Amino acid sequence: MLLLDEPTNHLDVEAIEALIEALKNYSGGVMVISHDQHFINQVCNEIWVVKEQTIARYPGTFNDYKKSILSQLPAVTEFRG
Repeated sequence: MLLLDEPTNHLDVEAIEALIEALKNYSGGVMVISHDQHFINQVCNEIWVVKEQTIARYPGTFNDYKKSILSQLPAVTEFRG
């Protein structure tokens, strides 16, 4: 089991792509904590959400989760300086 905390920090694009390919070919389990949307979409097949001292599997994709979170934010008004 690999536990990776922000594995793409400080990597260039080529290194990130190499890491993605390596993880796709890895036969063991991988748990990733990341804010890198491209990396998550390429590597992860489940999304788990930590919220209010609980952890639960999210029933959709990362993009579904992102849309859900964005829909909960108040509308942002355009800055007219």
